[in-house]
Amino acid sequence: MSESEYIPKRVGTIKKYVRIQERMKELHEVQRLRYDDCIQQIQHEFFIERPETVMRILRTEVEAPVTDNPNQLKLFDDELPKS
Repeated sequence: MSESEYIPKRVGTIKKYVRIQERMKELHEVQRLRYDDCIQQIQHEFFIERPETVMRILRTEVEAPVTDNPNQLKLFDDELPKS
């Protein structure tokens, strides 16, 4: 398996990859920083030692993790006695 085929499985890793990819998009497209400056900024913010690691994360296709439905806890609220 090559580096580009790596797909993270742990929820924490997926969330980190998504945050890094979103931060790269913000730095590059919104703040208009150069690509190499974005890589350096991400290395600094996420405590990543090697720029190759950041580039691998950016190339990795991940979907945003499925979060619990916030309304799920309210499923049985209708059954509670109302005062």
